[in-house]
Amino acid sequence: MMQFYFLSIILGIAAGLILINYSQKAEEKELQDPKKAQKLIGELSEKISENEILNNKTFRIVVGILALLTGIIKFFVVAKGGLLILGDFIPAVCGIAVGFTILLNFYLENTSIETNLPSVLQLIFVKNAYLLGLVSLAVSALHFLFPGALFL
Repeated sequence: MMQFYFLSIILGIAAGLILINYSQKAEEKELQDPKKAQKLIGELSEKISENEILNNKTFRIVVGILALLTGIIKFFVVAKGGLLILGDFIPAVCGIAVGFTILLNFYLENTSIETNLPSVLQLIFVKNAYLLGLVSLAVSALHFLFPGALFL
């Protein structure tokens, strides 16, 4: 269905921007030197962080939930001419990963309980959220340009 195709692209872009923005905020807190963090993350993150919508908690949680659900649904509803499950495999996995990352980071940011994640989850979904954001942007762009490609 074309609706899920466009929804996965839009949510992939929004989730990627949210993760890049989240990573910049975390990096600034960790380094305590905004100029140093700005050098590490680059000009793109600076432009994104000025956007008030990406900092809105409600927007982040809604995009996280929708990206996760759309990723799960994309396994069974593929773009026109694609194969079931394999047709949109990479966008589906990417949607699940970025949705989970947004929800996990939202939870860690807003909980009063100290949470110790396994080191693998900490490394993939918290410390490398910026990379997941960039991958989400790239996968969304490629999925838009090549809708019928196998795995994409």
